[in-house]
Amino acid sequence: MLVTGGGVNEDCQWVSCKKKYLVPVKALSKLIRRKFKARLKRSHKDLYRHVNPITWSKNWVVNSLHYGQGEHVVLKYLARYVFRVAITNHRIADMDDSHVTLRYKDRKGGRWLTCGIEGAEFIRRYLQHVLPKGFHKVRYYGIWHKSNDNHVSTLTGSIILAAILSGQPITQRENEKPPVTGSTLKCPHCGSDQLILLEQLPRPLTRSPSSEISTCA
Repeated sequence: MLVTGGGVNEDCQWVSCKKKYLVPVKALSKLIRRKFKARLKRSHKDLYRHVNPITWSKNWVVNSLHYGQGEHVVLKYLARYVFRVAITNHRIADMDDSHVTLRYKDRKGGRWLTCGIEGAEFIRRYLQHVLPKGFHKVRYYGIWHKSNDNHVSTLTGSIILAAILSGQPITQRENEKPPVTGSTLKCPHCGSDQLILLEQLPRPLTRSPSSEISTCA
């Protein structure tokens, strides 16, 4: 889940989050635990009675990271999940009749490591990335939902105005071009003409899976 770092107050003014986090991790952990408990108790009473009461007093694990700002960061983050499968061929280093050896990146250390797991466990993890029928890979909610287009436009104007009043320069990005009168960018799927071109990404080079794992045969 990619969450915008801020929100709109009662005066419809944008308020940025402090210290790069919208909600502190420890507070978010308690909030999710409380809401999960209330929802389970209300909707599935029989299942709730079978849950060990200690569960509701333990610390729940919630992961929240600051990932930067700007559309380039968003595209880079989402591209790994939207345009790719769960794991690419070059990350499978080796496999035999029982185990699969794969490469993964240690984000904190910034280096690539390897690990070996059983074939059944590899398949289980892979299938966790397969969406159930009727689910969408990407969904928009809150201020980014289609129904809030006008609200976002108004909010954008307020942010620009606030920057001007504070003396911050408003510069045009290199990849931004002024709109051409009479030209529109239409979606080839639905025909909508409300598209904005952020950036053209180069088509990735594809390689044959057989050449990637030839050493595993």
